[in-house]
Amino acid sequence: MREYERLKRSSKGLTFDSINGWLNSHIGLVGEKKNIEKQIKQNDIFRQSNEITDSVFKSVYNYFYDKQQEVK
Repeated sequence: MREYERLKRSSKGLTFDSINGWLNSHIGLVGEKKNIEKQIKQNDIFRQSNEITDSVFKSVYNYFYDKQQEVK
């Protein structure tokens, strides 16, 4: 996912805050910072590696994208 690589290379790197900001600007997700962090921390791959990998990022993106679609 190109977005993952862009965030990874950004000055802040991949953090809960940078992913929250990206989701806010790309899918209009507002007020979900705690839930984003919770989704990442519950991911099995993250729990094993303590790293936000491409697959963790995709999983979180898909979860919140689908959630946003349900609202519309």
